[in-house]
Amino acid sequence: MKATSNVVTYLRNSIAASSNPKIDFSQGKYHPIKIKEIESSQVLEETYQDLFEEFWGDMSQDKKDKITEINVLICPKIVKLDIVESKRTEANLEALTGLFFIPATLDRLGRLAFNKEDSKYPWFPREFLEPMIEPLLSIGSIAEIDTFLSDNIAVLEKITTWPEYLAFIKFFYQFVTSSDFDSESIIRENNKILLTEDMYIFLDSTINSTFHIMDLYNELRKEGVSSALLDNFLELKEKPSVPLVENNIAQMQLHMGQMNGEYALSPSQREVINHMHQLDRGEILAVNGPPGTGKTTLLQSVVANMYVDKALKEEMPPIIVASSTNNQAVTNIIESFGNIEKVGIGVIEERWLTGINSFATYFNSKSRPATGKGYQCTDNQGRLFVKEMESDANLESSKGKFGKNFSKYFGKAYVSLEDSRRTILKRLRTINDSKNEFLRLIEEIKSIIGDSTHINEYIRNLDVQIESSDRVVMSARKRIEDWKSHYHKLPWIVKLLSPLGLFSSKIKNHLQQNIESGESRLLKPPLVMNEIEGTYSQLIYDEVCKIDELHKQKELIERLSKRWNEMLVSFKHLGIDLFGKTAVGIDLEALNQVLDSKVRYTEFWLAVHYYEARWLNGDQKCTENQKGKTFKGVLELYFNRLCMITPCLVMTFFMLPKQFKCYVAPNNYEYMYQFIDLLIVDEAGQVSPEIAAPSFALAKNALVVGDVHQIAPVWNLTKPLDTALAISSKVIDCKEGFEQLSRIGMNCSESSVMRVAAKACRYEKFGKGLFLSEHRRCYDEIISYCNYLVYDGNLKPLRGSSKNIETKLDLPPIGYKQISSSKSVRIGTSRQNKEEAKAIVEWIISQFDRIERAYPNEKLDNLVGVVTPFKAQAILIKRELKSRRFKKYEHITVGTVHTFQGAERKVIIFSSVYGSEDGCYFMDASPSMMNVAVSRAKDHFFVFGEMECMDFPSTSASGLLRSYLTGNEIY
Repeated sequence: MKATSNVVTYLRNSIAASSNPKIDFSQGKYHPIKIKEIESSQVLEETYQDLFEEFWGDMSQDKKDKITEINVLICPKIVKLDIVESKRTEANLEALTGLFFIPATLDRLGRLAFNKEDSKYPWFPREFLEPMIEPLLSIGSIAEIDTFLSDNIAVLEKITTWPEYLAFIKFFYQFVTSSDFDSESIIRENNKILLTEDMYIFLDSTINSTFHIMDLYNELRKEGVSSALLDNFLELKEKPSVPLVENNIAQMQLHMGQMNGEYALSPSQREVINHMHQLDRGEILAVNGPPGTGKTTLLQSVVANMYVDKALKEEMPPIIVASSTNNQAVTNIIESFGNIEKVGIGVIEERWLTGINSFATYFNSKSRPATGKGYQCTDNQGRLFVKEMESDANLESSKGKFGKNFSKYFGKAYVSLEDSRRTILKRLRTINDSKNEFLRLIEEIKSIIGDSTHINEYIRNLDVQIESSDRVVMSARKRIEDWKSHYHKLPWIVKLLSPLGLFSSKIKNHLQQNIESGESRLLKPPLVMNEIEGTYSQLIYDEVCKIDELHKQKELIERLSKRWNEMLVSFKHLGIDLFGKTAVGIDLEALNQVLDSKVRYTEFWLAVHYYEARWLNGDQKCTENQKGKTFKGVLELYFNRLCMITPCLVMTFFMLPKQFKCYVAPNNYEYMYQFIDLLIVDEAGQVSPEIAAPSFALAKNALVVGDVHQIAPVWNLTKPLDTALAISSKVIDCKEGFEQLSRIGMNCSESSVMRVAAKACRYEKFGKGLFLSEHRRCYDEIISYCNYLVYDGNLKPLRGSSKNIETKLDLPPIGYKQISSSKSVRIGTSRQNKEEAKAIVEWIISQFDRIERAYPNEKLDNLVGVVTPFKAQAILIKRELKSRRFKKYEHITVGTVHTFQGAERKVIIFSSVYGSEDGCYFMDASPSMMNVAVSRAKDHFFVFGEMECMDFPSTSASGLLRSYLTGNEIY
């Protein structure tokens, strides 16, 4: 295995390869174009009119009128298949195999232009470039392309006209292929590839989403760039595991902020918080998060804890960035940070600023459309949300609201922002110190009474022991008198001569007559009066000492109990009512839950208002001249200030590098390496490693949360190409070395960020990384399927069985409706089953009102969802719902599992589509897909389809599901 720099090169080249795809334009609409049209930049009217009509589709006229140009691709080089003179077989080449693609824009008059705005340049498909394991064709090398683009970056920046662009295109083509652009063939290494005279133009459906990622990769390849976190992520060996951190009083003291006061952390969520406290700089904490185990609450808690910690220290707020690859994942984060349920503790749990409704800001690629969804959108130049917040009008109204709420909460007149900041900070520190003192008191009490006893019960037990010992002492004293009295009944001569050993038998027999039941254990023969008296005297002494010790313990515990009650009063004065909410002697987890919902929740809101005061007071505010600039110092001010009021910055990995890119001088930029305090990767099981890796260089630590048993990433590389890239980048020496990369997850054709983070994590629970185990979404009968399908029984179902709960619908939690069919119908690469679609629609229409009545307080959108493996079936069901004029069809979500990622419904219907003769390939080939489908259902999961398509062995996904469905048919 080689150094980190080689891995960076490998991942960078993987991005480059997947960004230059081989486009199958034979399946879509493509239009012939002549070389003279390309040369003149003027497309024939019939062609450009057709392209615009295709782009418009069913748009309204108003929208059509606003579109002045569209993105197109030109393919001027196509292989002539029947006479390819090459050692390679042509069997695997498609009928229209394009070798070179030119992106351009086309206006309403048919004029072509260079698409400078999207930073898209001509490309050769990576499959046809060396190095490559068993390439179909070889027309050039990736090294030649890299050299050319590096040497001509200045030329690219200066291109403004079509002739300049065309000259660049021809020069680029000739440099890579060693063939003239006008030539009808490519000759390379004694192989001749003949080209057709045909050229085509078609709509550009590709997106250059990796531009900013590539830019960061290119910087990382330069000397002098180092990052402990990136090095850790890219390490080519698994990190040894260390023991898990214990949940104890010390860890409870370190936890000081909770964003959600409605739900306390579960034990496994708290375990994550405890381990976050132990991270050294550059470390990664991987957390496996199955469905319904509270990933959202966990992320909120992590952010809140860091936020409060910084406020207590009077430091800048933490820079926390939450990211993933798809917009659905990041918008789920945004929505969760904007939907914090109040628990009713007063004005403190409100924002004291105007114009803000969330603790997250969204840095998206198209800000304006997202603002319509209520998201707080901005960029590193402070547009939209930030601009509105910083307006004079909003600052003025915010100051008024802040002063009013401050006075209401603290019961004192508002004086100034600085006075308010000090007052809030003092209250926050007092509460945190009180919490820690409270926990120290708990620790002291527990060191005496243990974990399982309540303090009052412990005192009662002490009283019982004291009373018992008192009785022992009284009884012993009485028995001494009894023995003396009995001994004195002996004749005086016997007692006189007893020291001489005379009459010993008589004395022995006399004394034995006085022994009572139970005394034989205390008094051992032969009985001698002096020894009897000594034994009882020692017993009295021991019991009196014991009584004294018990009284000391009682006095100590009573003092501690008094302190406990005094602390409850103190918390009450601080606005936190713990009376009746906690009891001394309860287990630490129960105590933690009270602290979460009461103390840490209050601490978080005080930290919010502390930073609001600083923000309103102009802390870290950019000058008018600095606004919109991206110098490093300006960006540091900008992010510090923004994170005061929204502690979580949300963006996709495609946009993340751009936001932390600093201007140095014309054509000279640098990145803010290790500036982000915590990088959170959500849905990490869906993120391919090469997409996220460079962003790790911008952070100090990372929390990676995901599930490899849910939806996998969309991989854009084949394994042979991935292997070739690893070899050419000197990460491995030969094809066999790729298996080692696969084992640790460090590849780009079959892995995820979750797998890479797991191997880089020091901790292990049910496999590398931590594990969220408490599941609360589905009834136990439903999640049981997922638990045994992919989680090895490690989930802890906590929702309960539907048998123990009065269900809303008189239907089984998991069931099926038999739809007999022998075969489904292929629609391209997809499938349909019309009978199944009709049955589903009929059932929904007949049952929806009943379902709606069963859940009167639930939004209609949250009631029913239909999941299917095939897009064609989803389209058919949607069409059928609409054609039946079902008024509420818009509230029924229908789609593949990707549509439902992160979502849930009361009732999920699964349309299997397959007929009895088809088998269940989708279900058995992808257990992860079935895991997602089933775990979307909170109350009911119903399969509509042909049961005979499912396997009988319960070892397969379909066979296991069949075993759960048997005997639960619905009608």
